[in-house]
Amino acid sequence: MLIAIVLIAMAAGVSGGVAYYQFVLPHVRLTSWEIVLVDGKPALKVAFKTNVYPVTVRLIGPDKKTVVDEARAEIPDDIPVILYLPTIDNNAVPGTYYIRIIYKDKVVLYESVDVKLDLKIENVAFCTDYFPKTISYPGGWYITGVNMTVKNTGNSPVRITNVRIVVNGREGRFRLRQTAILKPGSEAFLSAKVSDQESAVYLGGASTYEVEALLDLGPRTISHRAKIRTPAPSLELQDLGLGVYFDVYAGKWCLNNVTLIIRNTGTWTIYVYAIEVDVIELQASESHRFLSPITIEPGEIKIVYADLYIWVSQPGRYNVTISLDLSPDSWLHKTALEIKAPQLVVKDVSFELTNYWGDWWIEGVYVTVENVGDVTGYVLRIYVTVEGKGEDYDTVYTAVKPGETKTIFAIISIDLGSPGTYNVTVKVDLGFTTITYETTLTVG
Repeated sequence: MLIAIVLIAMAAGVSGGVAYYQFVLPHVRLTSWEIVLVDGKPALKVAFKTNVYPVTVRLIGPDKKTVVDEARAEIPDDIPVILYLPTIDNNAVPGTYYIRIIYKDKVVLYESVDVKLDLKIENVAFCTDYFPKTISYPGGWYITGVNMTVKNTGNSPVRITNVRIVVNGREGRFRLRQTAILKPGSEAFLSAKVSDQESAVYLGGASTYEVEALLDLGPRTISHRAKIRTPAPSLELQDLGLGVYFDVYAGKWCLNNVTLIIRNTGTWTIYVYAIEVDVIELQASESHRFLSPITIEPGEIKIVYADLYIWVSQPGRYNVTISLDLSPDSWLHKTALEIKAPQLVVKDVSFELTNYWGDWWIEGVYVTVENVGDVTGYVLRIYVTVEGKGEDYDTVYTAVKPGETKTIFAIISIDLGSPGTYNVTVKVDLGFTTITYETTLTVG
């Protein structure tokens, strides 16, 4: 502290033509200062003792040149004086300031004061909600609120109006219900929340995120980092059906639909946007996107059905992966598709013969087949080849059920010519395979 000494001459009286003067030495001492809010603005409240009046009290900025504010004390009742601090967003600009007390153009006191704007953030908790996908916004987890405890560790009152949230390059501001004002040393619980998807901060799917909560005070920003984990969708498969039929025109099987009965065992609503079925060994997949998402509330059981067209040319066991697009997450289930081969055997073959003007013709064939398996088989075509004479076939499209024996007639036209014994091969086309039956035919 610098105290300037100013000698003050005061006329005490005159005696014998000689004037006598009494000299008064100014004594100015800073007793206290604090930062308070005056009319909602931060200001220095400066108390001091002085034996001389009037005095001017000036607040000098950190650059030691700029006069930030000044006040004048004419009488003792003018003390303490109020000096307004520079602000940004209604918070004091921190730094080292200087108090000058001036009497008769002389500095009689010069002292520094440190203005500290600081907060300590504790007990941060984020509120998250799951929103569906819209035209404007992606679906998934969003931060919709934040709660925290803050303590003013500086010496200046702090005004807080909002909390800024930053995660993965995205940010949003959550406004407090009412402005919080913390005096030095005081604590406050802050809570800010939004209810709409537009104002919330997007996270994404199930993952761990590092989130930064920031309090923008104007002159400085106080931040706190925390990690939050968003859970994965929880779906329980109740039942699964894969619809398969044999297409006689294509001569192969078609996986034409899938039915899932699933239960939402989580605590938030799940939205199903699409389904995809992948048959691994065939490297074939088919997806179906729903016109509107299927909504499954917590605890609810829903049927998810989709038409498909995946062709399977051979019977056997195939690994199948079913995935649901929950956007941004997905749900997978692995299962197997079992296509059993029909077991048909040719029991007998007979021919329908006609003689035209001395020429013998095969005009038809009767093929008796038996299904000795446990799935329906389909006879698509019957081929007849007569060695040395020619071949012909007919499309019959006939189903033979398990345990059934059926005689199938096929229209065949082969010119044998003269009487004789002929080697004949009959082939029964089942689509995925062919049954060959060889016999001899004696004509005439």
